[in-house]
Amino acid sequence: MRRRIALGVVVFGALATLLLAAPAGAAASLGQVTVSNQSPARSSEIEVSSTGWRPGGVVSIVMTGTKGVLARAKADARGAARMRLSVPSDAAPGQDVLSVVGSTADGIPQQITTVLAVPAPAKPPTPPRPWTAVFVLAGLATILMLVGERTDRQVVPA
Repeated sequence: MRRRIALGVVVFGALATLLLAAPAGAAASLGQVTVSNQSPARSSEIEVSSTGWRPGGVVSIVMTGTKGVLARAKADARGAARMRLSVPSDAAPGQDVLSVVGSTADGIPQQITTVLAVPAPAKPPTPPRPWTAVFVLAGLATILMLVGERTDRQVVPA
């Protein structure tokens, strides 16, 4: 439920920024974000590239379900930013929103989002059960009990 609310807030904020950012009649220059892996595992590294930023401006990367900024980068002279970041080890499995936040070339706040699908960690294989050994030992124990009981019954008269 919290993810849906967070996703709704992020999407609403991005749409509001886009709609309010450009003056009437002007064509808005939309930024873009791309990631090297749309389904990264926890603790893996991905590369994030984004365009549409103020040249020399700082952009931040955040992700729903995690605390704080994952990475910061400075946009180059063309307004492009590129950075490597590690997916947090505590990232919740499922779909998460990765957001790049900063200012456009005109100084207008902008947030560009993409969706990441963080897979659930693989469960370790269950250890093999030694049922054969258990049954063999139970059988031997039964045989020893029967032999021991039989030798107890044979009483030699004195």
